[in-house]
Amino acid sequence: ITGGVHADRVIVCARTAAPREDDRRFGISLFAVDTKSEGYSVGRKLDKLGLKVSDTAELAFVDVKVPVEDLMGEENKGFGYLGTNLASERWGIAFGAYAQAAAAVRFAKEYVQDR
Repeated sequence: ITGGVHADRVIVCARTAAPREDDRRFGISLFAVDTKSEGYSVGRKLDKLGLKVSDTAELAFVDVKVPVEDLMGEENKGFGYLGTNLASERWGIAFGAYAQAAAAVRFAKEYVQDR
């Protein structure tokens, strides 16, 4: 989970109902879990190729009890929320990476021409 090492809360997907025969995405809900919850623990911090400014870690949930108030949105509709927001987040990361790479090429070209 991104930010898992230092977060006070993490957004977690959990199956809250059996999938429907016609919709296997049904039954997934989103929760904002308090990292001080009994049974929550942070595993190892993962090494990444990029975006090192934010940590990413393995998380463990052993018999963690999550209050109903921590449900985000409607129960069993979490997959739809993820599909809506994750795609735009990934596009933003891709555009940022492209802009950085283009700037690096431009700076390298200017350096080579000026030296």
